[in-house]
Amino acid sequence: MTVFLITGASSGLGLALSLGALRCGHRVIGATRDSTKARTANPEFERLGGVWLSMDVSCSSCEDCVRNIAEKENVDVLINSAGYALLGPVEQISDVEAHAQMETNFHGTLRTVRGVLPTFRSRRSGTIVNITSGAGFIGLASRGLYCSSKFAVEGLSEALANELAPFSIRIIIAEPGAYRTNFLETLTFPEAGIGEYSDTPAGKMMELTKDMKNRKLGNVDKAASVLLDVILGSGVAADEAIQKCLRVPLGQDCWPLAKKEAEAWVKELDTIEAISMSVGAEE
Repeated sequence: MTVFLITGASSGLGLALSLGALRCGHRVIGATRDSTKARTANPEFERLGGVWLSMDVSCSSCEDCVRNIAEKENVDVLINSAGYALLGPVEQISDVEAHAQMETNFHGTLRTVRGVLPTFRSRRSGTIVNITSGAGFIGLASRGLYCSSKFAVEGLSEALANELAPFSIRIIIAEPGAYRTNFLETLTFPEAGIGEYSDTPAGKMMELTKDMKNRKLGNVDKAASVLLDVILGSGVAADEAIQKCLRVPLGQDCWPLAKKEAEAWVKELDTIEAISMSVGAEE
């Protein structure tokens, strides 16, 4: 039996992962800001043996809380799924709004990671799954701060993968596409509005995002099932080569986008190669 600690466990992909792991006979500690609300909204979680943990990743006390839980409950897997999206043109976003976005999405992830590491290091095992999205590898108009928070998590995760390999601690970056969840209900927008950006790529992207509920979206339970296989090295992810992958794009929208972005970067590198290499160290 694997012991999971999952943040953002009361909704979206976090909930799907929690229920999926419980149905497979694993133990899940589900972290959420309001455990009373989570208990009422998701009765199946406790029926399956899940344990709710009231915790806000944007609070500095979160790190100590996770450290105690990891040691006491012998946590094997940390999944960072807590987060929200702030949408709006960068110019219109206040310092307070920007800080709040980074506090939850990036600093919250950083706190929980630091919290589990003493236990994982001493045990020489453990898996950390940081959930980003396509926003972690491509910057889109109207998503500047959201993308910044997810880019930061991806950079942190790459560094951690290198730092923690000697301790046999595995890092996974999960990049889910758009799924039919309550994610749209968590969207926030700048108090200043969007000003003159309404008829620009930023404004149009915001309208497209708001209309996502009317589009064909992926199945979050299928995404959770595949990601659990990747984490546990079972099912569709039993291949050893898959177990060595750092990034796991999930969805028929996200994988092609990631491939296109990678190809565009290679093309750009080829274009700029001559002048880039012309400024190397002199003999």
